[in-house]
Amino acid sequence: MQVDELLKPFPIKEFHPFPRALMGPGAHEMIGPEALKMGFRKTLVMTSGLRGTDIVHKIVESMKYHGLEVVVYDKVESNPKDYNVMDSVALYQQNECDSFVSIGGGSSHDACKGARVSVAHDGRNVNEFEGFNMSENPKNPPHIAVSTTAGTGSETSWAYVITDTTTDPDNPHKYVAFDDASVTSLAIDDPVLYFDCPVDYTAQCGFDVLAHASEPYVSRLNFEPSLGNAIRAIKLTSENLREAVWNGQDLKGREGMMYAQYIAAQAFNSGGLGIIHSISHAVSAFYDTHHGLNNAIALPRVWAFNMPAQYARFADIAEAMGIDTHGMTKPQAADAALAAAIRLLRDVGITEKFTDVTKDSYSKNRLGEGPTAFYENAGVITGDAADVDRITHHVLGDACTPGNAKDGSASSSARPSATPWRATASSGAPRAGQVPPTPRAQEQRVSDAPTTPSDSEFRDVDETRERFRDAGYLADDRLATTVFLLSRLEKPVLLEGPAGVGKTQLATSLAQVTGRRLIRLQCYEGQDETKALYEWDYGKQMLYTQILREKIGQVVEDAATLSEAVERIADQDSIFFSERFLAARPLLEAITSAEPVVLLIDEVDRADEALEAVLLELLSEFQISIPEIGTVRATHLPYVVLTSNNTRDLSAALKRRCLHLFLDYPEATRELEIIRSKDTGLAEALAVRLVDVVRGLRELDLRKSPSISETIDWARTLAVLGVEELTADVLSSTLSVVVKYERDLDKARKALPGLVDPNATVPDHLDHGHGHGHGHGHDADDRAGGPGGPGDPGDGPDGRDVRAAKDRPGRHDAAYAGGGRTSSEGKPAKAVPAGQGARSFAARGARKRPV
Repeated sequence: MQVDELLKPFPIKEFHPFPRALMGPGAHEMIGPEALKMGFRKTLVMTSGLRGTDIVHKIVESMKYHGLEVVVYDKVESNPKDYNVMDSVALYQQNECDSFVSIGGGSSHDACKGARVSVAHDGRNVNEFEGFNMSENPKNPPHIAVSTTAGTGSETSWAYVITDTTTDPDNPHKYVAFDDASVTSLAIDDPVLYFDCPVDYTAQCGFDVLAHASEPYVSRLNFEPSLGNAIRAIKLTSENLREAVWNGQDLKGREGMMYAQYIAAQAFNSGGLGIIHSISHAVSAFYDTHHGLNNAIALPRVWAFNMPAQYARFADIAEAMGIDTHGMTKPQAADAALAAAIRLLRDVGITEKFTDVTKDSYSKNRLGEGPTAFYENAGVITGDAADVDRITHHVLGDACTPGNAKDGSASSSARPSATPWRATASSGAPRAGQVPPTPRAQEQRVSDAPTTPSDSEFRDVDETRERFRDAGYLADDRLATTVFLLSRLEKPVLLEGPAGVGKTQLATSLAQVTGRRLIRLQCYEGQDETKALYEWDYGKQMLYTQILREKIGQVVEDAATLSEAVERIADQDSIFFSERFLAARPLLEAITSAEPVVLLIDEVDRADEALEAVLLELLSEFQISIPEIGTVRATHLPYVVLTSNNTRDLSAALKRRCLHLFLDYPEATRELEIIRSKDTGLAEALAVRLVDVVRGLRELDLRKSPSISETIDWARTLAVLGVEELTADVLSSTLSVVVKYERDLDKARKALPGLVDPNATVPDHLDHGHGHGHGHGHDADDRAGGPGGPGDPGDGPDGRDVRAAKDRPGRHDAAYAGGGRTSSEGKPAKAVPAGQGARSFAARGARKRPV
């Protein structure tokens, strides 16, 4: 499968084969019998030499003891080069060998796998097989891989990595070749062979394992069969790496890392890798530094970069690394995972910055060595602009990059070309697997105006919904679709609906799941643009005027006329009306922010229409016009969320500029799901009944209906009180948690018995107290007391008669009645002044939209 196929994105998952393996203490002693069984006669052993140990000697002697002829190639370098491979191929052909054995870590195994592919194609240059399944002859010579380090996983994967130093000697390139034909015939992992691995190599190889495991776990491939191995390998690494590093003769730690590296490789074998490896390949290509060391330095930075795309998966990683995530949000747990990785990095003594790597940083360091002048001149990692640029271009073309959790090149001007490691200017077409830019976004790029952040925040609607769920916000399909379109169409979203349905919380959760800062503009009646957009800092202007008074005098001292003096001062007015004296309010702050933000314009219906008009330029063009300065355009396009409680109609012009969604109170099943997600502690059966009660309260004519958050608070309150049964008395005593007005409390208390039990009889202390029946009849029988006789509840006095008796003459003065009516004494009622009620009637009339 080619990279272009993988970028679509990953519509078909491919499961790649594993070799047979022998694992455990003493497994390496089986190499002789196994080689004979596989038909070995004359074998080329490939290794780096493993100088300082007798491992190669022992294995070679064991093979000879079993009657095998052995030829040894012991010049494999770290980050194996193409010339290592081709030299070994020549040796294989000259000695007419029929099989391979590699002894060592990833370098020996990778070089051997490349040599096998080359031999199967009559010695063709190994660089010809870069890519995906580029070999044409699947029948390679048999190969036994014996691992002496816990890190590579090459002995069980379908990948091998070679550094091309010959195609362009001044620009070496390290590439990954994926080929099912390169999979070894037998893998042997014996933890006893790890005892001689140096401390620094053990640590660096351990972080290679952590990279191998974490990248497929968060990869965009999302390959289900790889996830279990990946998370288990993370756990094993976290538990065993420190022991393996600092107590190298401990079998338990070494064996734990053996299994970790093996199953981590099985995870990435089909689950993919990411830019931790892409960065490592690039740095190795230019500086020949150890692959595991590069992974270790890159890992924390890449985790931090990828987290917003996979908070839930990184939270799982935190648990695997032994973090107690109880009570943490997903982002908090993800941050804890990053902290644990950095702690592990420091505990095993690995350098934390590429620019701190020197020749003395670790044993067998090849920094500044190599067959070409390029490597001889690369003795220090500079980290300058040119260095970053060439490494970035290498990363963009690396075969591991497409699998990264987060795509950081959505608006990049570079993309991989036909030559996998080169990057050329893009023609403007979107990369495969990305949503094409909208026409307005294309216009912005042409005019050098800002675009959205380079990373694609949400891949699809399903991922949007899942990430909000991980943040504790249960979004349905309509809401998830709207948020997804908000991120892709670069349009604001207007959320309308009653108070308390989660509109404001949506913006808060959006900021949380995208890692953006939240900027909030709370609207209110009478708010003007100076509180929303910007205002000039008059006090600061006056202070500067006083301080510069002498300088101003010098400017005008030789002016011949008053007019000339005025002109000179006018020439300087731009100084006092510059950004130095501009006090940014929320809208301008969101536009000028140096980082992407979420802008929440809350309860926009409470603001006057004048402010609504001010918003139009911002919502349509993401810019603000300041007469004294000019037009300020967004540095990064913010995600804009407007909310309205429908206290008035919003203008068609504002609605036209926004995606629109009406949020109402959720259905019972969904509200119950929300309560469950908040871990209120209330029993399931009680939660079900509580939701029914709350929904009944919302049907009453209340000034403010219970919100979703208040329902959650009520559930927590009942759980804290240890309530085991919902009764009218229990609910009545805690009713103020959800009902906040006295008049509403009276109505709710009277309705509670019926809501708790529809067949219940209303207790006397909760009755209306009017002395008439609940039938509310208005016929003559009702007014006369009804047919029920003296004992019937309707037998009491009629309420209207009681009220009429109370309205006796003189109870209210003449001003009580409205204009045009008469008082109880027959005198004309006092007229209502024109100004009375102006706030409620005149203002309301002024706000009425013309037809």
